[in-house]
Amino acid sequence: MADDEARAREERDKRLRDEIEALKSGRPAPPASPREFTDRKAREQEEGSEDGETDAEATEEGGG
Repeated sequence: MADDEARAREERDKRLRDEIEALKSGRPAPPASPREFTDRKAREQEEGSEDGETDAEATEEGGG
């Protein structure tokens, strides 16, 4: 059981490192698992629904 948890943690950490490196270098981030993608989209929609702006619009205008 602990081995499964450690393996899952290592895989998640590797995906996060890969995504960070992709963002730093300006290339597209590697695709997330369907669950991570769904969770991320749900969070983005919740955050964006507060003021009606997307993150890109907020950044361009200097607000948020």
